[in-house]
Amino acid sequence: MTVIYLGGTDAIGHVFAPYVAPKQPGISNDDYERYRDVPEKYFRSIDALIGEYRAAGRADACGV
Repeated sequence: MTVIYLGGTDAIGHVFAPYVAPKQPGISNDDYERYRDVPEKYFRSIDALIGEYRAAGRADACGV
């Protein structure tokens, strides 16, 4: 069994939550446009990384 802790997933949620839809009243339009896609892009990259780890684990378990 392998355990991987990805602390960035929690931090991204806390830091960038104010910038995702729906736009919050205190967030400027420029900042909203600049940061609104950050969480989705980050989590897509993490999903890809986890997929790579999974594939490596399977290959190792199968002796490939």
